[in-house]
Amino acid sequence: MNNEEVKIFEVRHCKKLNVRAMPSVKAEVKTIINKYEEVIVGSESNGWSKIETGDEVNGYVMSKYLEGK
Repeated sequence: MNNEEVKIFEVRHCKKLNVRAMPSVKAEVKTIINKYEEVIVGSESNGWSKIETGDEVNGYVMSKYLEGK
């Protein structure tokens, strides 16, 4: 992720969250992250956040399930 706009968020409003390849509920699930796991948010658009996990997996999650640190 580009360091100029890095924001740290946590998964808060669900127990598990799918990280998808594209910003769509129909897109492939790349990995699943757990509640309270921290992610880096690079950008947000149309209710989706582009993120990077601690395992360096990049993908998209629905923004409503994240909370800023």
